[in-house]
Amino acid sequence: MTVAIIAELNPPHAGHAHLIEEVRRVYGADATVLVLLAGNYVQRGDLAMVDKYVRAAGALAIGADLVLELPFPYSFSTAQIYARAAVSLLNALGICDILAFGSELGDLASLCEIASYLSSDAYTAAIQSAREQENLSSYIQLRTQLIRENLSNEAALASSLPNNILAIEYLLALRQTMSSMQPFTVKRCGSYHAKTSSDKEYPSATALRNAVSAKNISEIERYCSADFALLLKQALRDGDAPAEIDRLSAVFLTKLAWVDKGRDFSECFDIDSSLSHRMKTALPSVATLSELFTVLKAKNLTDAHIRRAVFNAYFGVTPEEIHTPPSYTRLLAMNERGRAFFKHIREYSTFPILVRPADKSLLKDATVKAAVERADFADALYLQSLPTPQSAANLNKKAPLVMK
Repeated sequence: MTVAIIAELNPPHAGHAHLIEEVRRVYGADATVLVLLAGNYVQRGDLAMVDKYVRAAGALAIGADLVLELPFPYSFSTAQIYARAAVSLLNALGICDILAFGSELGDLASLCEIASYLSSDAYTAAIQSAREQENLSSYIQLRTQLIRENLSNEAALASSLPNNILAIEYLLALRQTMSSMQPFTVKRCGSYHAKTSSDKEYPSATALRNAVSAKNISEIERYCSADFALLLKQALRDGDAPAEIDRLSAVFLTKLAWVDKGRDFSECFDIDSSLSHRMKTALPSVATLSELFTVLKAKNLTDAHIRRAVFNAYFGVTPEEIHTPPSYTRLLAMNERGRAFFKHIREYSTFPILVRPADKSLLKDATVKAAVERADFADALYLQSLPTPQSAANLNKKAPLVMK
């Protein structure tokens, strides 16, 4: 039995450990747990606080067996793209039986009811009509309104909660890709948005990220595994964490405001002509990315949408690219059980899995090679967001953790 979990682990904490514990309780202690981990860029439109290899090691510490990467730009996209790309990648591996995820509802039947409506012709027609009328609501607001009108107030409330949003998108992706994986959900414990760890057992990821930024080691140690806490403390001491977007301000703003001055940003994913115009107007007058994000705020745009739009403009991520399924993955970590399972994958799947930096040179498909190059460029830029910036050459020193 192989159970896949799609996650950011930013950072890996007690809530993630609880999900894996429930997986093993239901599917047996001998089940293989594969984590498909968002790389250095995460779905909320931000940089991961510490790099993917450290978080992958943290995944092993809380019970995962094998950690593969959901690469950029998919890891950094909307919930819909993030979920569909991740499910497509897992389908391509052809070895996963179950897709497990947390949700505020913890009730698979209720989540499936919402997903069923969202995959209906009636919903598709309503969304299309709203777009033709230039409805100014964000996609999530409009979706919530339609669910309230066609299902119930309770379903509408549930559909707007962050883990439920992703859970529903996973269910939709399973349907759309005709996946053989069966869904399994666990009720999320604790608070999602709390800025401090008031929950004694299950803190919010936001609270833990704030603790990392403040270098509050005692709070981190309370809610993360001892192994991950040690790795994180080492990263903080070495200047390898936490990553911060504003450290990229100079390179981003210079390119977008001057090098790309005549470019139409609406050619990029999730940027319409209005947002493109506002970006061009704002760019010459801001000094940091945070300032740009603030200037671009709008009622119909989430903060995550704005951050992702700016990054999509910088990297030139197009709708065609983002709607094409991932063409490769990368090994990040594995234990002894994961190692045996990884050998099985390599024997029976032709999907490209990179292990060493040199593997890139062995790729024959030009499209796959270009996708890897794009992601490596993004990772090289990530190294400049650290307290102690690192050269791009350091990417060649990264290697997966193999525990025996």
